[in-house]
Amino acid sequence: MRIMVLDDELFTGGFEQRDQLPRVLTGHDLTLAITLEEAKKKFKPPYDLILLDFDLNGNFGPVDNPNTGLAFIKWMVGIKQPAPLPQVILHSVSQKGRKAMHDLLDLYGYHVIEFPFSKAYLTFLESFLGR
Repeated sequence: MRIMVLDDELFTGGFEQRDQLPRVLTGHDLTLAITLEEAKKKFKPPYDLILLDFDLNGNFGPVDNPNTGLAFIKWMVGIKQPAPLPQVILHSVSQKGRKAMHDLLDLYGYHVIEFPFSKAYLTFLESFLGR
């Protein structure tokens, strides 16, 4: 499975063991990014699954902050992608951020799951990926 992940705490051991995410995704074709700019450079569709955080680089703030998963989505929806569109899982703990991202993705026909990052999220992903 081709999977894109945008999360600024992928390798830091930050909130709720986010550094465990690459381990859970082992065996898949991964594109990992920790910044908005890195995600834009590395994004090469098609993907089967996209996992997104909202707040990037410690920018816990308003929904209109330019350094967010929402900013990535605004950019991504302008990129031509082959059908079918990938499944998107929003794992931000920011409820407002998840809602803004979900609303925009809905407008473009993406299938979206919201699951705030936690130990239960890692278990959910393992099950979702058939492990």
